[in-house]
Amino acid sequence: GVFDGTSYSVSAGTPSSNTVSMTRHASIPNYIDAQTFSTLFTTDRWDRPSDPVMNFSIPLAQDNYIVNLYLANYYFATNDPGERVFDIDIEGTVVQSDFDIITEFGNQVGGMLSFPVTLSDGVLNISFLHGLIENPVVSAIEIRALIVDNTSKSVNSESKILSIATSEDEFE
Repeated sequence: GVFDGTSYSVSAGTPSSNTVSMTRHASIPNYIDAQTFSTLFTTDRWDRPSDPVMNFSIPLAQDNYIVNLYLANYYFATNDPGERVFDIDIEGTVVQSDFDIITEFGNQVGGMLSFPVTLSDGVLNISFLHGLIENPVVSAIEIRALIVDNTSKSVNSESKILSIATSEDEFE
């Protein structure tokens, strides 16, 4: 259901716990150690087809960010390709259409998708849209500031982790 925290809100979805040991996909960055990896994938939030769209609203300063979505499938009825397919929308743009966790990462494998975002309205909106079959699901959301060094003309996205959220935990 709806969750309103102090640092984010979500419009729909059901939190659940996972006791399955996940395999680490190559998409998981090195700064995520084994304990953090395990913690990220012990909970998730999924959205029934009859529920409204699961939309996370996260107030942030107008700036450039990298949004990392941590995703995994551990539900036994969706362990083959094509059994859980949904869309991901960030700031009104579909960034992943017909996303299939099993095809992308495998079953019981925790992986990450990363998207650059320019935020201009002070609220980052991430929606998990009902797709062809089963339910959208997300384990964690990480938002990183995108720092541009005008002197060297380089971009650094690893300078600051703004937040990580799992299920109904507050962002750290």
